[in-house]
Amino acid sequence: MIAESASEIFIRRPKPKDWVRVMQMLEDANFHRIGGPEMRRFEPDDCFVAELDGRVVGVAGYAILGEVTAKTTLLAVDRSVRRRGVGSALQHQRLAYLQERGIRSVYTNCDDPAVIAWNCRHFDFRPTGRVIPKEEPFGRSDRDAWTNLRLELDPASRALTLRLPATCDPQALVHDLTEWQADAELQDALAPIVSAMLHDEENTLRNRFQPNADAATAVAEDTLAPFLLGQAWVSDIVEDRSISNCIAYNFDNVNGAVMDDELSRTRHTLDAIMLSRARALFPGCPNLSMENTGHFWYPPAGFMGWHTNLRTPGWRCYISVVNEPGRSFFRYRDPRDGRVITSWDRGCDVRLFHITPAAPVWHAVYSETNRFSLGYKLILN
Repeated sequence: MIAESASEIFIRRPKPKDWVRVMQMLEDANFHRIGGPEMRRFEPDDCFVAELDGRVVGVAGYAILGEVTAKTTLLAVDRSVRRRGVGSALQHQRLAYLQERGIRSVYTNCDDPAVIAWNCRHFDFRPTGRVIPKEEPFGRSDRDAWTNLRLELDPASRALTLRLPATCDPQALVHDLTEWQADAELQDALAPIVSAMLHDEENTLRNRFQPNADAATAVAEDTLAPFLLGQAWVSDIVEDRSISNCIAYNFDNVNGAVMDDELSRTRHTLDAIMLSRARALFPGCPNLSMENTGHFWYPPAGFMGWHTNLRTPGWRCYISVVNEPGRSFFRYRDPRDGRVITSWDRGCDVRLFHITPAAPVWHAVYSETNRFSLGYKLILN
């Protein structure tokens, strides 16, 4: 029996008589369909329970996936004792047990933004970038997918998670990958993409773009204030297309996007180069993969208003090229100190930053010239 607080909460393995109570708590959280596609197995040997004043009030499971990898599974706490540290006590215990077993990497799937933030803020989990569709109604009924998170229990491997070029400031929130900007191979791969986007310029601008006289206001620091007060919350243009007038390409879930198969094929060379460069940044993730998260053209008076990308958290990398340096920018708020920072485009720019629910990075884009941007989500397998 392990005391997890000074007096009340005890974490232990479940006894046979506890299992009815465990299933009641799981059912209350809609986690009770054991044996189904979402949770094929959940056994007493694979979990801990929390006892408070002689009553079982919480349960937390885990699954060993391999020699050095594991997954935390179901966690449920009785509603009457929430916010009393029961969930944290259970989490600490199962992570300590997994570390004792020699586990280095721990994964988990979450469908609740508050739980995602809790895992990231208090236990150092990080979104991998993977979003996993649910196979059956399980957990929150208003969410149809899981956000995948990863925790490195080995401090040495955690320190090597991101290996930045020497030109980067490791303390920066948005990493300016200067060395990539001078990469001739990248430049050669970008040129035909820009040409393909402009091949029908007049018609595209006439039918797909609406200049906005208030574009600069939409990305102003003052405009961000209501968002920070919780009066509004915007993830991206899939969620709310009205936050931007940019021309989007090859996204069937973005209203008004241009669908161009030839442009998609033209992008393949650049995608392969970016994947190779990204794997060098994360040497501890040799199976890292990438997904396209943006392919945009910002004509003059083009903008992307304040947003967070929290619908799909994880590492993001954006490469942009502009006709006229110094006339467009990427602007973001540093959640560590509240500063709003404007990063002006210099011709070709590559920016890397982390989207985490624990500390949302509000960001925006504005342009007074032709700005072409391609985005990637890094999936740290």
